[in-house]
Amino acid sequence: MGTWGDGPFDNDQAMDVIGELAEMEEGERREYMQRLFATVLDPSSAPAGAKVSTWPKEVIAAASLIAMVLPGGSVVFDPESSDDYDTGAEENVDDEWLEALLPQPGSELIRLASEALQVVADPDSKWFIDWVGGDDEGAEWLARIVRVLNGGVRRQH
Repeated sequence: MGTWGDGPFDNDQAMDVIGELAEMEEGERREYMQRLFATVLDPSSAPAGAKVSTWPKEVIAAASLIAMVLPGGSVVFDPESSDDYDTGAEENVDDEWLEALLPQPGSELIRLASEALQVVADPDSKWFIDWVGGDDEGAEWLARIVRVLNGGVRRQH
């Protein structure tokens, strides 16, 4: 039986990706995320035999990891907060996602994360209709993460 929740890391697919990312070196993590986002944007770009998942929850988790290190990234966990998220806070010490963060994702990866998340969060997509449906709170939460990512792209340029 799988775990399915509303948060960015509240499901099995997301936690699997986070676990994999946490075990990788920073450069490998960056490449994995880049392939994940690029594959969402252009499925034909995946190398033959590549093991790159494109479950929407995995994209949301990876994009959330990028957003968390940007100004305003606290919206990932707290939609009402515009403060920067304190990854060093004592209550987060045991969280596996901390090891999966990229402290300096760079403008290209931030852009890819934003674009891939927008594909997943498109209100007309089958995934969005089936999973988010009429949940205005879920839709607004995804939109806030997209805004944080877009703000990160603008600041990088």
